[in-house]
Amino acid sequence: MATADSSNLADAKRKLSGRLLDETGVSGVGLRKDRLVVYLAVDDPAVRRRAEEVARRLGLTAPLVFEVTGELRKH
Repeated sequence: MATADSSNLADAKRKLSGRLLDETGVSGVGLRKDRLVVYLAVDDPAVRRRAEEVARRLGLTAPLVFEVTGELRKH
């Protein structure tokens, strides 16, 4: 059974994904423990700032971390 925290984190991921996945430079959004992970195509400070700003505007309080993965593709 999901805890309230994991449920809130999953909801935050859905909100953030909906706003970030169309951004150039963002490959994906995921969860890692109690954090939201933004996967980046390249390590671009401007993309990081945009992601942080979107999270702030959405009122998300979970820590945001970045991982450079390159482009992710569905198989």
